[in-house]
Amino acid sequence: MNKMTVAQLEYANILNNENKQKILEKLVNETDNASFVSMFEDNSAILFDHEEGNFYVSDFQVNEDNLQVTFKNFEKIEIVKEKNLLSEAVYNFFDEDDEDVMKLAEAYSSYYKQDYYVSELISKAMSKKDFSNIIDYSSIVESEKVDIEGLMEEDWFVSYQNRLDDKPMTEIKHLNWNKDSVSVSLLESEKVKKVTENKFERAQDLWKVEKFRKAIVEASSAFVDDVEEGTSLFAEAISQFPEFALLDGSEKKEIIAKTILFDGKLKTSAKQITEGFTAKLKDGTFDLILEEAEEALADAGETGDDKEDDKPASLTPDQIRKLKQELEKIADECEDEKLSDKIEAVIKKLEESAEQNYTDVFAVREAVSLITL
Repeated sequence: MNKMTVAQLEYANILNNENKQKILEKLVNETDNASFVSMFEDNSAILFDHEEGNFYVSDFQVNEDNLQVTFKNFEKIEIVKEKNLLSEAVYNFFDEDDEDVMKLAEAYSSYYKQDYYVSELISKAMSKKDFSNIIDYSSIVESEKVDIEGLMEEDWFVSYQNRLDDKPMTEIKHLNWNKDSVSVSLLESEKVKKVTENKFERAQDLWKVEKFRKAIVEASSAFVDDVEEGTSLFAEAISQFPEFALLDGSEKKEIIAKTILFDGKLKTSAKQITEGFTAKLKDGTFDLILEEAEEALADAGETGDDKEDDKPASLTPDQIRKLKQELEKIADECEDEKLSDKIEAVIKKLEESAEQNYTDVFAVREAVSLITL
């Protein structure tokens, strides 16, 4: 007699055919242009393109190791009504004197029931789709403004496109029937959220970032009149720019001094402010904030460890802006409000990362996935 633990029994059933069908149905019904119809032969599915009114058959694969699903080999189905039975019934009715008229009526009924069956199949499939939550991506799919050929000549763009094949998104936005395959992950497969070319590069250039300068100048101005208030504002600025924690003590002091001198308004108080900030740094006032900043960097994949394997490509501000410009072309043609909001949110993240000289991996992934629909 074989023995199985409860955990083994659970694992054996977690991806049975019934559950696989539920997964496939959910993934397909979240797209803007397709509905799930049925699963057959364990690894094939019938899908309905409700934009063009066509059925497709597709193979699928559910990888139990990484919980990724791949649809491939999309093939349009031509629905052909069976005429042979009707033709035979009509022939027999007129050719044989004793042919029962009921047989002819049944043949006609069966013939026209085929239309009813197909209509019911479509209605049933589409009834499981919540159109109120669907984002219409058709304006992107139909757009000819994006310079996709130019982007495909960029190594960084291709690297992110290839990375999406290995670490796909957690949703299928649109089923492109002309693609060889479409992959999706049931769990987030990308672990790294942000990268920089050099672990200190962004931190050392903070004084060039307008938002950082504004926050430090505000804190410095307050510090001159009220040390406690100024210290609180310094702590808030550090929490907003956690990369500041990557610098050592002397580098932190230098960045504060550069920022104050760059602004110019507090030039006469620069020494007082810098020395006051350094004193607070040494007595541990900012220790908790710096620890939290380091934790935030670690959670984002920014540990400062150059030895990290499989890191996404780090983009220059100009490369990020190029990607943003292509998204803006799409946004100009966008009529769907939910899609417009989605694109604007990605553009905002790209702008921020370009300004602060880091790569927001999730924003880049989203941008590449939208552009290549």
